[in-house]
Amino acid sequence: MDKTSVLRRSGRVLVVDDDATVRVFEVEVLRSAGYDVVDASDGESALELLIGSSDAPGANGAVHVDVVLLDNQLPGMNGDEVVRRLRETPGTRTLPVILVTADEDVADRVAGLDAGADDYVIKPFSPAELLARVSARMRERTAWGEILESHLAERAAVARVLRAAAAEGSLEDRAQSLCDAFSDVRAVGGAAIVVFDDDVSATVIATAGDAPWAATGGSTLPPAVAKYLAMRAAVGPWVDGRESGEPSGLLLEGRAACAPIGPRDRVNGLLAVVPAGPDANAALATGIDFATMTEGLLRRDLDHRGLSRRRRVQIEQVLSQGSFVAHFQPIVSLTNGKDVVGAEALTRFDDGAAPEARFRYAASVGLGLELERMTLERALRDSAALPDGEWVSVNVSPALILDDLTLPERLSGCEREIVLELSEHDPVDDYVELRRRVRRMSPSVRLSVDDAGSGFASLRHILLLEPEYVKLDRSWVQNVDADPARQALIAGLRHFAEKTGCHLIAEGIETDAERRTLEDLGVDYGQGFLLGMPAAVAVA
Repeated sequence: MDKTSVLRRSGRVLVVDDDATVRVFEVEVLRSAGYDVVDASDGESALELLIGSSDAPGANGAVHVDVVLLDNQLPGMNGDEVVRRLRETPGTRTLPVILVTADEDVADRVAGLDAGADDYVIKPFSPAELLARVSARMRERTAWGEILESHLAERAAVARVLRAAAAEGSLEDRAQSLCDAFSDVRAVGGAAIVVFDDDVSATVIATAGDAPWAATGGSTLPPAVAKYLAMRAAVGPWVDGRESGEPSGLLLEGRAACAPIGPRDRVNGLLAVVPAGPDANAALATGIDFATMTEGLLRRDLDHRGLSRRRRVQIEQVLSQGSFVAHFQPIVSLTNGKDVVGAEALTRFDDGAAPEARFRYAASVGLGLELERMTLERALRDSAALPDGEWVSVNVSPALILDDLTLPERLSGCEREIVLELSEHDPVDDYVELRRRVRRMSPSVRLSVDDAGSGFASLRHILLLEPEYVKLDRSWVQNVDADPARQALIAGLRHFAEKTGCHLIAEGIETDAERRTLEDLGVDYGQGFLLGMPAAVAVA
């Protein structure tokens, strides 16, 4: 035997041949070269070794084999049929098969390869040729195993980074950690994460490696590029191919695989992956896989960002269109019959949105003060239609009083007494400065604390702001006629009001029994559906 035959090799080979002499020869050649060898005399026995019995596949277990050396001219089930069965079975679909044939006809060899065989050897063959062909298939299988092991190791490393990225940091920091991890994968040359702010606005929040937009990380993409990417992402993943109609500034240059982040009906962004080699389709598969990971880890932040984006668009539309009106609810005297002394200005939005939620959403997207200013101006303008002598109460936040230097001028233009209502739900950072700002305004401006007893600082606002009015929260007023505890609380606050010179306003009065009880307790003013519904006024 020549030098090739004595090189020591490893791996297991299944030899399948009905000719015992040939089978023994092949087994001895392979074993002398160091291979572990098992053998079978027909196709049925070979399949039972590899995938279990035909009646219950896998029931009898399966022998691990690295290469099959298969005679093509077996009695009963021939070699082509055995190969087809192997290729139909998930566990043996990629198992290397070398056909051994005595037929030199090309058509028969092609038929065997079409059935799924990987190689063939023609009888008679030398031991060296047999070992060379088996060794070649062993090397391929080993190489694939090493690649798979490498990929699994890379994925494990990525998974560790992903777990860390999911635990802490801002959306941008976590996205950057993901891009860094993706770029460490052997098949990936670079990665970028883009978040859609709206249909024509998108921001690159992270890049790593040789990524698209690497030089523009953290910046907003041109509207035409953002619109194109949002449109493509809504359709599904794609490999950029420099299609006609692509806007300039796309920067993908026909080399990136893009996968949307988020469901098709609500795509929040995309992951662009640049392959390390020429195989863009492999990068696309990687991108789809990583985009799924990204969406899972960043979903909450992306959904919140998307929700904020939609809310900002809504608020901007309200501001640009002025789609709201001022309604006024009467405030009446409880100690002097039912004379109307003033009215609270309430904002009602054209789309029916709840005012409290709309103002809260505006504040969350940085437009709270702007919405406050516009609704305040509308209320002050429309209050001109109220009867002479009535004061108008408007809701303002502490931030508006402290941050808007033009507020005194806005209020001075109103020819009636104005009451600024501060909710207890709003924190105050500097009570002294807030009180000083209010006192420097027109003498016709008064201060009221709204929702007394229910909000952020309990009665702290009342003690430190020294308001002219204190508004009892509806939770104190509801069913007060049948609740001695509520009556005691209001009586105590009434005593406090007498000592400090402020007046009580009970809001949310809905029954005669509530009104009579509040009158008996000495509450000065009342407001509620029983006394008057909020309504718009006729503006000249």
